[in-house]
Order: sequence, then structure tokens, then C-alpha cells
Amino acid sequence: MGKIEDAIARMVGHRVYLDTNVFVYFLDRNPDYFSVVAPIIEAIDSGLIIGYTGDAAVAETLVKPYQIGNPALVESVK
Repeated sequence: MGKIEDAIARMVGHRVYLDTNVFVYFLDRNPDYFSVVAPIIEAIDSGLIIGYTGDAAVAETLVKPYQIGNPALVESVK
């Protein structure tokens, strides 16, 4: 197993706080970090771990989609 898979295995069943950078890297498909954050998002989506965040992280994530006028991306974040 790789480092991310090992980390996810340790988080199974636990609540995991996600900060803005995780969402930004995932939504932008950041070439340096997408392969790190995608498995975390997938683990949350599949119910392996329980992800949560705060209102500030959601607001910060929405800045770029609003700036570039991308309503579809705004809706995907909400």
C-alpha cells in the first residue's frame, strides 16, 4: 500500500476535517496534489471515512468559481 492508502486505512470510520486546499486541489485537478486528495474524496464518497468542513472553507473554495463566472462549478461545491 502507498502512503495515502495507509492513511485512509487508519481513518476508516473516523471523522476527518477537510480544509480549503483539499477542495481546491480536487476541483482544479491540481497536477501536483490531485492524486493525493482524490482518494480521500473517494473514501468519503464511499462512506469509508466521514468528511466534514467549515463554512469558511466552503466560502474560500467558492471564490475562484465566482470570479471566473462558472455557475456549474459553484453548484458542484454547494
